[in-house]
Amino acid sequence: LLDHGVDINYNKSDMVYPYQATPLTVATRIGNQAMVQFLIERGADVTLAEKDGDRPYTIAVSNKNTALADYLKSLEPAEFHDIENKKFELRKYKLSDELVSFLTGKNLRLELTQNEYEIRYIDFFTLTDTIEMKIGRQKLLRLSADIDNYSDLLLMWNPKKKGLIGCYDVEHQTYADLCSFAEFLTQPEIYLINFLEGT
Repeated sequence: LLDHGVDINYNKSDMVYPYQATPLTVATRIGNQAMVQFLIERGADVTLAEKDGDRPYTIAVSNKNTALADYLKSLEPAEFHDIENKKFELRKYKLSDELVSFLTGKNLRLELTQNEYEIRYIDFFTLTDTIEMKIGRQKLLRLSADIDNYSDLLLMWNPKKKGLIGCYDVEHQTYADLCSFAEFLTQPEIYLINFLEGT
C-alpha cells in the first residue's frame, strides 16, 4: 500500500477510528513495536496527534509500554520534554503550585481505598506529558495517563473554574468539574464514584 502512494499519516475520522487515528497511533495502541518501527522508517510522523491530543508517545505512556515510550520519546523534538518549555506553554492554565509539584514529583500514582467500582489506582502523566484537549468550547488539560478499569475516564484540569479537577467520560462525551486538586487527593475514589453515578 505504501509503495502505491497510500498516505502513511492518514488521520481522517471514520466509523472505526472517529478520533482521527494514524497508522502509527493504532500500532502504538496495540503495542506492535515492529510495526511502529516499520512505519517510522517509512516516514510516519511521530509528532502527529489524534483528535484528543494523544501522540504515539503519550499512548505508549498510558499503556505502560515503557520500551515503546522510550523509543518514541527519543524520536520526538527535545522541546516536547523540556520542563521549562512546558511550564511556559501551560501558563494559560494557571496550574496550582501543589499540582505542579505533584506532576514533577517521583510518585505519579494515587492508590485508592477499596471501593465497589474496583478502581485501585490512578496514574498521572508527568507535567511535560500532560495533553491539551478541547471539550466542547472548553480548553482543558488532561492529567491522567490511566484510571484503573476505566480507560474511558480522564482527569482534567479546568483553568476557568479557579483550578478545579474535572472528569471526562470519552465514551459518553460527558464532562463535570469535581473539586480542587487538594480535595481530590484526600478522597479520589469518592469523587470518581460520584461522577460515575451522576451525583
